[in-house]
Amino acid sequence: MKSKLARIKKGLTQDEVCKMAKISKATLIKVERGDYSPLKYDKIVALANVLGETPEYLFFSDEE
Repeated sequence: MKSKLARIKKGLTQDEVCKMAKISKATLIKVERGDYSPLKYDKIVALANVLGETPEYLFFSDEE
C-alpha cells in the first residue's frame, strides 16, 4: 500500500514505474495490493529507488 501512495505522491503512473523499475504491471499491481511475494530483493530496491523511498520503509515497516 505504501508503494501506491508513494507512486501517487511522485505523480507517476503504473506504466512509468514499471518501465523505470523494470517490473511487469501485474507485479506492480500485486505489490500495490500488499502482495510482495513476486518481488526479489533487487526489484524491491529498484522500486524503492524509483519511488524515492527506502526498501525498509516501503516493505518492512509498519510506519505510515
